[in-house]
Amino acid sequence: MNFLKRKKYKFDKSLFVVATEQELYFKQLFKAMEIFNIPGWEKNVHVSFGLVTLKEGKMSSRYGTVILYENLRDEMINRVREILKDSDVEGKDEIIKKVAFATIKFPMLDIDSKKTIKFDWEQALDFEGKSGPYLQYSYVRAINILNKAKIKKYDASLLKEEIETKIIKKISKFPNIINQASGQYAPNILANYLFELSQNFNSFYHSSPVLQAEENIKNARLKLVEAVKTVLETGLYLLGIPILEKM
Repeated sequence: MNFLKRKKYKFDKSLFVVATEQELYFKQLFKAMEIFNIPGWEKNVHVSFGLVTLKEGKMSSRYGTVILYENLRDEMINRVREILKDSDVEGKDEIIKKVAFATIKFPMLDIDSKKTIKFDWEQALDFEGKSGPYLQYSYVRAINILNKAKIKKYDASLLKEEIETKIIKKISKFPNIINQASGQYAPNILANYLFELSQNFNSFYHSSPVLQAEENIKNARLKLVEAVKTVLETGLYLLGIPILEKM
């Protein structure tokens, strides 16, 4: 199998995302491949992944508490549709699906992959808490601001408010966050970073007017919003969470 995979994909690393219970098995497997000098053995990596449980406890087929992905998907779509029932944006059905997908995916990426993931419907659907939709909405908020004004010549030194400098410092850490997340096979590092950036941005949105500010400050703040938008867009893409321009 490893030979066929290398022949077809010519990879630099082959990641096996499998439950933590299989750690010993993969250690033995990779060691055996090393001993027998099987080509490409050193490119294999086991990425441990914890079990996904319900808030009420571990899923069990015996007690009928197993949730199939199709059922989870359909139920989440229905719940998101109910939340967005008063929205009249164009392409609403597609937006609902993308929000539902983000709602399911973010909790899987938000914590250390080795830990047990407790899926909580209410938390996953919290548009104002630590959730996929919260990140999507933060991006949409940035897009809405940028669509209302063009950035002209700006002076970044005018960004002196505490929340503004906090966002600038946070953005400066983005390349290092990417290196950490990829180097440790830990998407939760990126997920947590994007959540914190979104929190900072939303605090800025409520405390620091952009479009109503004096012209020079307005342009500087618009550029800051654009930087936040770029980081959120890149980060969401890397996590595989759909990006929305309206919501």
